[in-house]
Amino acid sequence: LRSYNEFQYATATSGTVNIDKLNAQVQFIAPTANVTIGDFQNFVTTAFDSVNNDTQSDTVTLIIQQGATPYTVSMPTGNAAGNSSVVGTTANSVTMVSVTAFRSSANAAIYLATVSPEFV
Repeated sequence: LRSYNEFQYATATSGTVNIDKLNAQVQFIAPTANVTIGDFQNFVTTAFDSVNNDTQSDTVTLIIQQGATPYTVSMPTGNAAGNSSVVGTTANSVTMVSVTAFRSSANAAIYLATVSPEFV
């Protein structure tokens, strides 16, 4: 394997945005108004291998690039994003958010969101 590239999907830039794994492994948001991350969809936490269900984890990376006028990006709260924090609002900054889904010991899908510091 000489090179591996991930497709980048440019998603909605305002309002409620659902992070759908079927769109791409890397998703890009350049806010033009306030953005609310609604929920996480189609992450793979189990796969059937013709014998049983195997537990898996799945990750999507969000790249959020603020313009000259920054807007708020609100992450989900509660179980949908266990350790989420606030996305920065510095003009012309870039923030990366890693969203990892996994299957808990109680067999529930759990989502962990890790927000990077802003890159300016």
